[in-house]
Amino acid sequence: MNRLKFTHTIICLTSILLILSSCKKDPINQETTSDKISKLEIVKLQASSGFSNTIDLKYDEQNRLIEFGLDKFSYNTQGKVEKRSLFDADNKLISEYGYRWDTEGRLAEIRLNYYHSDENISGINIAENKPIIAKFEYQNNQHNPSKLIWRTINMGYSGGSIKTTLSAEKTMRYFYESENLSHAIYSGSSDILTGNPSAGTYANIEAHFFFKPGDKPHFLKKLYDKLGFNPIDFSDIIPSKQPIQNIIYVFKYQGTLFEPDWEKASNYEIAYDKLDRPTLVSINQNIIGLSSIYPDVNKLSLVYKITY
Repeated sequence: MNRLKFTHTIICLTSILLILSSCKKDPINQETTSDKISKLEIVKLQASSGFSNTIDLKYDEQNRLIEFGLDKFSYNTQGKVEKRSLFDADNKLISEYGYRWDTEGRLAEIRLNYYHSDENISGINIAENKPIIAKFEYQNNQHNPSKLIWRTINMGYSGGSIKTTLSAEKTMRYFYESENLSHAIYSGSSDILTGNPSAGTYANIEAHFFFKPGDKPHFLKKLYDKLGFNPIDFSDIIPSKQPIQNIIYVFKYQGTLFEPDWEKASNYEIAYDKLDRPTLVSINQNIIGLSSIYPDVNKLSLVYKITY
């Protein structure tokens, strides 16, 4: 589960592009049945590893997302997500997250309310004090977050036993042109790049993400506007327009100054159905500089298959 969480994180970091999100105040979308995503398949290949995850989406009578795979959402009296609970196939609670919104209707923080610890796993109860695992910052009255500080759940071996801990803080800063993300800067440990915290990490790498938007809406835009955050990974911002090109640079040290070389950028392949809805979004991403940290992990193939 922890590896999948990290994998989702790098998926979204390397395609903030694919799944970038913008926080809106009480958006109103007249969504028809044909607009709603009923199934989302994510296929990711990186070096010699990869996975495929198919997620079914279910909605209530108010068209609110209530199930996202094994995750279930509950809402407060203002119609905002209050809790996100993950259950296993036997309906046993695995984890629960609590959401707090500011007076402008923007997501302010996420707390880890509960985390199930298997009897074979030693270590502290990471959810004992309901720690804040994500905090969003905004500039003035803007509804796009300008900064995110967050922590992830690490699971690894230590002293012959499995231990669960919270990671050190990671930071993402976002820069926009209108409603679209143009540049994001990640600072933190390098484990986010491979989804493997035990593979040998650098404590303070820096990654720069640059994006070029197309002229069509992002395939997750309506779902995000209704939910208030990205259900795939809260660290990814959904823009108004679907990105068509991006480029990523990774550095071992922070504070590097440079200009992106767009001739080295990666292009998205996007397929549409007869209703002009995206049914497939894919990219073969060359991550510039990653091979200096992990020689065999410098490319990422990512595919989203969308069913309505």
